[in-house]
Amino acid sequence: MASERLWFILAGRESWVGKVHAHEIHFRAQEDSGHPFRMGQAGIPSDIEIFFWRLGTSFEKSVDGLLRSVLFEIINYAPEIVSGLLPETDPRNSWAYAPAGPLLGESTFAPLNRTSSGLLDLLKKAKALSTKYKFCLFIDGLDEIQGDITDLLKTLNELISSNVKICVSSRPWNEFEIEFRQCEKQTMYLHELTKPDIRKYVHEVLDIQRNPEAFGLVQDVVTKANGVFLWVDLVTRSLRNGHANGDSITELRRRLGELPADLDELYKYILDSIDPRYVKETKTYLWCALSSERSLPLLLFLFLSNLETDQFLAEHTNQLISTAKRRVNSRCKDLVSIKHSHMKSYSTLVVEFSHKSVSEFLYRHYGQIPFDKSFDPLVETMEASLAAIELLLDVSSATVEVYGISHFFLDLVAQADRSWKPQNSYLDRFCSVVLSSPSLLEKLGIDSIVCPLYEKQPSTTVFIEVAEKYRLVNCMRKRLETLPALGERSSSQLLQMFSSRNDCSPTQRTRTVDLDIFRHLLKQGTDPHEVLPGRTWSAWRHFIQASFWALSREARSRNVREWRIIVIKEFLLHGANPHIIVEGSRERGSSRNEGGHRTLLTISKMLDYIKLVDSNSGSSELIGEVEDIFTQKTEEWDRVRSGRGCRILPG
Repeated sequence: MASERLWFILAGRESWVGKVHAHEIHFRAQEDSGHPFRMGQAGIPSDIEIFFWRLGTSFEKSVDGLLRSVLFEIINYAPEIVSGLLPETDPRNSWAYAPAGPLLGESTFAPLNRTSSGLLDLLKKAKALSTKYKFCLFIDGLDEIQGDITDLLKTLNELISSNVKICVSSRPWNEFEIEFRQCEKQTMYLHELTKPDIRKYVHEVLDIQRNPEAFGLVQDVVTKANGVFLWVDLVTRSLRNGHANGDSITELRRRLGELPADLDELYKYILDSIDPRYVKETKTYLWCALSSERSLPLLLFLFLSNLETDQFLAEHTNQLISTAKRRVNSRCKDLVSIKHSHMKSYSTLVVEFSHKSVSEFLYRHYGQIPFDKSFDPLVETMEASLAAIELLLDVSSATVEVYGISHFFLDLVAQADRSWKPQNSYLDRFCSVVLSSPSLLEKLGIDSIVCPLYEKQPSTTVFIEVAEKYRLVNCMRKRLETLPALGERSSSQLLQMFSSRNDCSPTQRTRTVDLDIFRHLLKQGTDPHEVLPGRTWSAWRHFIQASFWALSREARSRNVREWRIIVIKEFLLHGANPHIIVEGSRERGSSRNEGGHRTLLTISKMLDYIKLVDSNSGSSELIGEVEDIFTQKTEEWDRVRSGRGCRILPG
């Protein structure tokens, strides 16, 4: 690979080069070329891994997605080329405007929003500007692309250059074999290379005595597998069960002959082999697992079965786990596996699909697990989670399991919230349940963040803490609609919390969530000048005072400064006093007893400071907008003189 520009990998029926293969090839290539692997340094090869996925978004299975990904990665390694991709006058001429990844939809970084031909032209320009870098592209799953294969092949040839090598993989489709026939010396057949490993694996797993018939059985498995390890794993489980039942070699070979050679057919064979009495539960288990973004806790399956759960109270956790394992194994067989999930502070058993191809098969053949339209797997899973938490809170040996299911439940609520389906009723029930367990509240990190907001409604306090912690913006928006009935002071305290939370370099996600809730509170009529309960200042005054303190610290990032500009803008648009004056720090060398002078700070001084610090950044347009609003609101206040006073000074 040190001398060739293109490698082609054929992977039998399934195309899984994956990171392991990519890294092995990459390390060998760099050893041959004499280059150690060090990420992103000029002159040192850097790898870019791209995986097509037929069930993914349009970008994950298209030429556009490929081009956007490659362009993003090249810029990520060589950010200095951005200035050459955009006119210098463009305020977006900064990598700070790029998203966290190129496949997230429409990018705010203009070069990534182009047609295929435009992206290809830009990519050629990017390669020309980054000649001091060397890139190796690993592109997996060419056969999973959606679109014209001719366009894909043309694009791949365009990607190759003096500083870019590519390694592609695919199932053995005619189009690819014909296109890459000139690369015969650089073509690898993984299903041929893996035969010795498969043979060794089958020998070890089946533990069959060495005799001619046993060797014949092993060779039959190797031949029928055609290099697909997953198929081998599933088939050897069946053969191992037969061997444990005393089947002869002849019977095992007959069993092997009955098993389909195609993975999809094998999955269907497994589904069809499930006891008909369990089919309804199988559908529930698989559909709920498909619908969740996270692996389901093992004990949850006991509650998905709608069993009489009172008996669980008398059982030890180990007995519950054993029962759940037996039910999952009998209802789902080899389509799923039970594994340990190691979280930050606990380890628990979860159920996940044996391989991603299982979920792909179920999505493609959803007729295998049909449900009526009234069935909502997400709601079904939340119901089961709440039932599990309510019951297992009384089982002393199930503390870890309750903690894991609680985390899982909150992740489910967050998943629904991101889909604009806030589940406030379920979250309310959860908050009411966990109130009875202070230790669980503490473990979840929601012991007392915004207390004492609702002294008479503690479950509402927990609701807001959970919604804030898990970024449940739609749940919070829905709940805030009832805030006026709960008291003005409650909303003013929330106003302070969501305007000042981002002191530590906010991410785009937290900024979006907090700003949305903050705006909602203001639009609802929350008074920025309302004195906070137990304090002598308002949310507006607290924010300005804290802003001068935060901005005076050199460690504060541009993101923090930009966040505060946005919040000032929203405060001013919703009636905050633009004449506010707060006191800064005392002069150096003076103490409180000596009565040294304090600096009087205003909004205009803050904006001047931010302009000075960020003179070369892209914030000037935002600052100019806020200055215009500040001028307008100042004039309005001068005309109206609302009676709240022109200056708000510390008491």
